[in-house]
Amino acid sequence: MYARGMSQRDISSTIEEIYGFSVSHEMISDITDHVLPELEEWQTRPLSNCYAFVFVDCMFTTIRNQYESKKYAVYTILGYTMEGKAYG
Repeated sequence: MYARGMSQRDISSTIEEIYGFSVSHEMISDITDHVLPELEEWQTRPLSNCYAFVFVDCMFTTIRNQYESKKYAVYTILGYTMEGKAYG
């Protein structure tokens, strides 16, 4: 939800609406602060020069950026090396 542009307070409200329990916006902040370094590490990981198979899928979703909502393509890509190791 955070990646889709929702504020921490919006996420807290949405969780309460959907699941019926409350999570403080401070807890949402703590979670995102913990996850973002792992996300950055994953985004900058080294990739193989060659993949034997590559699977690509896409879905369109609406993402809010500041005060504007737009539809974006979100891709999932999974590649297998010649040794059969998967990277996604």
